[in-house]
Amino acid sequence: MCVTLRAVEKIGRYVIAIGDRGLRAYNKAMEISLAPELEARLARIASEAGKAANQVVQELVADYLEHDEWFKREVQKGPASLDDGKFVSREEVGLQIERILRS
Repeated sequence: MCVTLRAVEKIGRYVIAIGDRGLRAYNKAMEISLAPELEARLARIASEAGKAANQVVQELVADYLEHDEWFKREVQKGPASLDDGKFVSREEVGLQIERILRS
């Protein structure tokens, strides 16, 4: 997936074209508005990393989506463990917390 970010106004307004790398971007674009302080932070971070702002945004979005998918998978492990009969009683949790606090 390729995200292209280009400034369309002076401050805080970008158009993001989303498509596959090496292929034409989709006909639709996503427009986001950034507060001036966010745009300044983005510019600073991109500059410090030696990257273009669109590359930083693409990496941030990809990281966020990967984390979100991972988190949802991890959350589903709880109910699956219960279904398998794997759980810790309230008393066991209390004892574990006490051991941790004493160490």
